[in-house]
Amino acid sequence: MRAQLGGGSRQSLLAARTALDAAVKGVDAQTASTLSAELFFAADILGSNNSVRRALTDTSRDGAAKSTLIKDLLASKVGTAATGLLTELSALRWSGAKDLVQVIEQLAIEAEATAANISG
Repeated sequence: MRAQLGGGSRQSLLAARTALDAAVKGVDAQTASTLSAELFFAADILGSNNSVRRALTDTSRDGAAKSTLIKDLLASKVGTAATGLLTELSALRWSGAKDLVQVIEQLAIEAEATAANISG
């Protein structure tokens, strides 16, 4: 990732990659590619909505409230794997609200690369 992430966000990126690895472990290429598309969709939504982005990165906000927000906002549009991954990401600490969007985009790229690897 080329973007400059703060210290907390760099640590969260490592945890996010671990969560992505778990989400794509043992899936087929189509499932990994779908996850990638859903993550790009979520990044677009969060990237264009500052108040939602801040709500998901607010450290004083309860994790259950963040999870509910994600489910209310995205569950009808993305699958359970993406919803679960986004919920995990919202529980992490972010140095800046935009860092969350950058990491989601990075994970989407990595999920698509995984799909390509699976396809050969």
